[in-house]
Amino acid sequence: MSKLGALKITLIIHGLFSFIAGLPMFIFPKMWSLILEWQPLNEPMVMTLGAVAVAIGISSFVAQMDPRVHVGICEMEIFLNTFLAMSFLYNLLRGLMPPISWLFFATFALFGLVFILLYPGK
Repeated sequence: MSKLGALKITLIIHGLFSFIAGLPMFIFPKMWSLILEWQPLNEPMVMTLGAVAVAIGISSFVAQMDPRVHVGICEMEIFLNTFLAMSFLYNLLRGLMPPISWLFFATFALFGLVFILLYPGK
């Protein structure tokens, strides 16, 4: 498989995952704040995270036509989600069970990192 083919597959997976994760958060913020164990976050914050995830999902599909569209979004996403993934590991090492929702963000960060590594323009 070529590097560009792997890039397109990564974009499809990343786009689907972001869109599927973000849409219910945007539509049903109260339910998702309870399900994802985000008690400190209020409903507008969960709605905002959902809207951002949906936007990232849409940009992933657009980026198949021109991958340059997605580079800045992925770099920002890696920065934010790596912080959450590190928080997950820190709490795990302290013996606390962190919210399972942080695994979603670790996965987002991983897909963003794969995209940056596969991006042909770098």
